[in-house]
Amino acid sequence: MKKLLLPTACLLLSFSLVACQPQTNGPTPEKPGTSSEASSSDSASSEAPSPKPQNGEKLADLIGKIVEGAELPSADVLDFDAKNFEDYSFVPWRDGIEAAGSEGSTSSAAHSLVLVRSKEGKAEDLAKEMADKVDAQKWICVQPEVAKILYTKDYALMAMTFEKTYEKVKENFQKMVGDEAVQELDIKSLAK
Repeated sequence: MKKLLLPTACLLLSFSLVACQPQTNGPTPEKPGTSSEASSSDSASSEAPSPKPQNGEKLADLIGKIVEGAELPSADVLDFDAKNFEDYSFVPWRDGIEAAGSEGSTSSAAHSLVLVRSKEGKAEDLAKEMADKVDAQKWICVQPEVAKILYTKDYALMAMTFEKTYEKVKENFQKMVGDEAVQELDIKSLAK
């Protein structure tokens, strides 16, 4: 009996470690533009993000501005394309958009941001579709404290993260878009 107990305990431990990995809808994306973000102690800065994105400014750089000063778990900044966008946004890629995001590096941190720029000013449609389709419970062992979509005419920002992080992200997003009105939608799957 004792000889069976140790292998059984090891097997159960192995399954519990595998079960706490984040779920994705497809293969792990290639990360050509991946860079590691600083932890919360390194990311605090007294400078606010520039008011408006400059023409041609990369979305990965805008993500950096949006999370500036926020308490973040260890996270990676990713550039999205038609191959990996749906794995993180839960909606299909479409022509006329650019996208980047910030995803928690560990499975125990329910943190995911997806920033989309609509070149045709149709971010509202995308934001509403994301609010309906995003799975805020994509992590098996944890869930975000906040799951919201912020949007303007040109930008949609999906935010699933911690309450403190979200408040700073929302403030920085508003500063980034300037005078444009920012609308907020609840991600419906968090309430389920």
